[in-house]
Amino acid sequence: MYLVINSGSSSIKFKLFDNCKKLQKIVKNCKNKKEDLEEIMSGIVEKIWHNDSFLDWKFGDKEWRIEDNFGDYQIALEEILATIKVCGIKLNDIKAVWHRVVHWWERFNKSVIIDAKVIKTIRECEELAPIHNKVNLECILDCKKLLPKAKQIAVFDTAFGQSMEEENYIYAIPYKYYKKYKIRKYGFHGISHEFVYNKLIQNLKKSSGTSFIKEAKVKKDLKVITCHVGNGASISAIKNGKVIQNSMWMTPLEWLIMWTRSWDIDPAIIPFLMKRENLTADQVENILNKESGLKWLWWKSGDMRDIRTAYIKWDPKAEMIIKMYVNRIIKYIWAYTALLWWLDAIVMTAWVLERSQLIRKLICERLDWIGVKIDNKKNKESLKEWEISSKDSKVKVWVIPTNEELMIAEEMMKVIK
Repeated sequence: MYLVINSGSSSIKFKLFDNCKKLQKIVKNCKNKKEDLEEIMSGIVEKIWHNDSFLDWKFGDKEWRIEDNFGDYQIALEEILATIKVCGIKLNDIKAVWHRVVHWWERFNKSVIIDAKVIKTIRECEELAPIHNKVNLECILDCKKLLPKAKQIAVFDTAFGQSMEEENYIYAIPYKYYKKYKIRKYGFHGISHEFVYNKLIQNLKKSSGTSFIKEAKVKKDLKVITCHVGNGASISAIKNGKVIQNSMWMTPLEWLIMWTRSWDIDPAIIPFLMKRENLTADQVENILNKESGLKWLWWKSGDMRDIRTAYIKWDPKAEMIIKMYVNRIIKYIWAYTALLWWLDAIVMTAWVLERSQLIRKLICERLDWIGVKIDNKKNKESLKEWEISSKDSKVKVWVIPTNEELMIAEEMMKVIK
């Protein structure tokens, strides 16, 4: 049995997996008799550190919410494990716990069993991903205490982007800083980009032989742009299964406007603010990571759902923010289409693009020059995985919900084997 922990700045997503052959006594009506991984249980603790924090969990056909004051990550993890036990699962049956860690420099390019060296590396990378790495490490150390018999395994979010060529990841600053400090572009949300890309390939193989794509094209020379747009956001250009470029570069701060993070800004703004506002480097970093983005542009709420509702009601500030938001996505899709020398498919994922037909429509309308056409009826649907492009669209557009936890669990099995 395998537990996946995906910790965020104020949340912990978790999923419990095993192969269904072993689960007949636990999960009723399980049709999968193979050794494939089957999700047993899932849930999320949200608003850690807040008075109104809660745990949502799902087990079989049961769904429940526990409202409590989860004051730190250890308390949240203890509640998750207690919930697993209540469902009749023994904690000793959990062989391994997999952790998503955001930044690891260039030191690891695949999943690793966590030891003292790995823990040291995560600590050293905290300044590059201050919102994420510190939390990731806290959850790792808590799980080591709470599940001492289970192997603790980690993979870094930049792994999928390690296939970038040097000309696409080096900055135009003195090369010695790359050699000394590994200052370069890394690319993020790799687990999500890889998962939805693989799902796209599966779907295209099912439709091979159509006028759009042949089986040979699916296996070779496929040019795809994957868009992961949620609280955090990034875009990847992928050719032949390898990342050519990713819009998040050395840290998760860059690219599109996010919930509390700024997009990429003129670097001269940083010393300007430090001088005019008498700020330290740490204070400016805090502003860019935690006091920017949608939350501070839209003072009423940083939630894209609220901004979208206001946009529909013709609120001028909301309209301006939506335009900024969409413009950034369009900019990178255009640029990456040129970088790939054409485009076969676009994949939209993460909660904003999975749930907002408005944002999807605004993006696709601006891509008609490369032959993107969407079916408005399909765009209004909400399925497990679905194509929203019309039959005569030259570029296929798919909405594929990401499942980082499943990707993580599959990686974990490889490491254990």
